[in-house]
Amino acid sequence: MNRERRTWLARACLVLGLAAIVWAVLHVTSAAFGDVPLERGFEHRRSYNQIKVATHGAFLGLVWRASLGGALLFVAARLREPSPE
Repeated sequence: MNRERRTWLARACLVLGLAAIVWAVLHVTSAAFGDVPLERGFEHRRSYNQIKVATHGAFLGLVWRASLGGALLFVAARLREPSPE
């Protein structure tokens, strides 16, 4: 594979890997915050247990998405290394 193609592929993997990690973090954050209530007030807030259950339910998605992002970053780093040829 020529150098220009490897560089392009490495950049694409880097962008996709970072996007997957951001996606993972935003997924857990949106699960923790939940929907915006129609009426803002102390009596309409979510309980601690509701937040805890939603966050724990989203944790496996965080692990998978962050692992995917990390793997893509690893692939990008390997592609950026000089070829053995």
